[in-house]
This record gives sequence, C-alpha cells and structure tokens, in this order.
Amino acid sequence: VDLDIIYLDTTYLHSKKKIPSQETSISFLLEHVEKYLEANIGEKYLILVGAYLIGKEKIWMAIVEKFNFKVYLEKERLKGFKEICTCSQEFFNFYKKHVTLNEEEADVRVVSMLQISYPNLRDFLREHQDSFNTILGVVATGWENQKYSSGKISILSVQYSEHSSYSELENFVVKTKPKSVISTVPIRMDPAITAEIPQNWLT
Repeated sequence: VDLDIIYLDTTYLHSKKKIPSQETSISFLLEHVEKYLEANIGEKYLILVGAYLIGKEKIWMAIVEKFNFKVYLEKERLKGFKEICTCSQEFFNFYKKHVTLNEEEADVRVVSMLQISYPNLRDFLREHQDSFNTILGVVATGWENQKYSSGKISILSVQYSEHSSYSELENFVVKTKPKSVISTVPIRMDPAITAEIPQNWLT
C-alpha cells in the first residue's frame, strides 16, 4: 500500500530512552505491589495510582484484578471510564465486579498524577490517619525509571507508556515509506508548532 501521509504521535521524538514493553512493566508493577502487601499484612493500607483523566487503565486494572481489589474513581474519571465500558465487554465486566462508588471500601484509588509525590502522600496520610497507617503511591510514565522505595509512605515508579518509543517511530516510518509525515505533538505553546521528522527516515 502506498501511503501519501501519516499522522505520527511524536511524544518521544526527542528521546532516545528505551521503554520496556507494557507486559514487562506490568510484571514489574505487580511484583512490587505484592512485596508492599506482604510487608504490610495486618496494616490499614491504601494504594493511590496516578493517572490522567483517561489513560493508564491497564496499570490500575492490573493491580485490581490481580489482588481482587475494589477501586474508586473520582467523578470525571468515572464518567470517562463508563464511556470506555460501553465499547468493551471486558471493561464492562471489570466495572461491575471491581468499581465502587464508596471511597471507604476501596483498596485502590485513581487520582491525578500530580498527587503522587512524597509531600502530597504525607499530607494525604496525615489527613486520613484514622483510616490508614500506610500508603503506596504508583506513578507510571515513560519518563520514569523502574524503582521502588518502601516505608510508611512507599512510592513505586514504573516505566510505562502508551506512546511509541523513538525506535518504534523510526521503524514505522522507514517501513511504511509515506510520502510525508505530519507530526502531531506540539513542542511549544502554539499547537501548530510540532517537531520535525528526521529527513533520513523518509529517504
């Protein structure tokens, strides 16, 4: 098939960082969540997963399904997830089994990415000290390195992305041989200014 134009998600166009497969990252995630749970048997714990309004569903769904947990989603996030569920029987079944509208019965809460930091988690734990005495924050982005810091406030960083890496972008363009490529990710405040594709990819 001859392609005239492709629209390319260029999030990682300027990063040569290697990103593990989602399967590898989720295995790392579940292994360390299990370590956290084993270290806190008998404790009143809560897992907070950082996410955007949509996206990262594979991360928190993996935790919830693996350990048969209940998950609480904030109002707008719940609204978005319900829309996804209308398109997928798998997601709809997950919703019926695992999503709760009661914060108090949730083992996992999905929150803003900005909330997953030591100062924010410390404040959260202080505000909810009658309900929890330990907390695990999970942050998963392509810019993270795989690491786990344990303690009363634990943070699990997972290198995980739903965007293509630099090498995947290059391979795709080289193999499909489009006549031109339109970069879709702005590099400045003006959304019309996007990254230039390396010309050797096209030649």
